Amino acid sequence: MSRHFFPAHTHRGSVGMGIIPAYRGQGLGKRLMLAALNQAERSGFIRVELSVHADNTRAIKLYENVGFIREGVQRRSVLIDGRFIDTITMALMLDEQ
Repeated sequence: MSRHFFPAHTHRGSVGMGIIPAYRGQGLGKRLMLAALNQAERSGFIRVELSVHADNTRAIKLYENVGFIREGVQRRSVLIDGRFIDTITMALMLDEQ
């Protein structure tokens, strides 16, 4: 979790995570995200943001299950192996939980 730099944005933080393939499907992602959100709340964050590749349906489902909502799409934001991938931006308001 990283706090935004500008004073008017310090209530916001960005989170990113990944799970090694061999450990996926065991609930680790949810536990990691809940721990990160708990720490963010204790640290005074109000808004937590993330971005996820649009084809990562498992991650999107996890994020929605813990309360993140979709806010937008960045079209063709990633180029991997010659293939463009959209990115979905999501956010969670900790004071609305």
